[in-house]
Amino acid sequence: MKCVSRFALFIVGGATYLLVLVFMLVWDPDQGRLWHLVLMAVAVGFARASIATISSTLLGMLFVCQQEAAFGNLCFWQSLGSAAILALGIPQSMCAYHVISIVICILVFALGMYCLLELRLKRERTPGEKKPEKEAEGKEMTTEMLAIAEPTNNEISIDC
Repeated sequence: MKCVSRFALFIVGGATYLLVLVFMLVWDPDQGRLWHLVLMAVAVGFARASIATISSTLLGMLFVCQQEAAFGNLCFWQSLGSAAILALGIPQSMCAYHVISIVICILVFALGMYCLLELRLKRERTPGEKKPEKEAEGKEMTTEMLAIAEPTNNEISIDC
């Protein structure tokens, strides 16, 4: 994510997942070879890894003071989604076409919500805001840094 933005990586992962699902809709498994399955597995692995990584990063960034609750909710909703996919896949009467179509709809909805969240985060930043510069390790604090770091009275203030 240092070389590519968070938004671009999430969109590439979501688009990869979407392409695999669309390919599964039009693919005839009787005509396929083993390399089709391997390629789909690699693409889904990349997509899921990028989406999960970006989601975790975004939660850590948005809920700095409530990380336990945020990651607990993430695990809950991921488990609920897995249970829903399992429930959709269990009935023998439901065609694979319908299951894939439902997953595509959910994926497009999630990508849209993520885009809205990124747009909202971008709007909240002020145009003149600078990113905090990384300090080199082992560098001594200057008197200006100490004046900012130390509270003026004996109270400890927490920004959270």
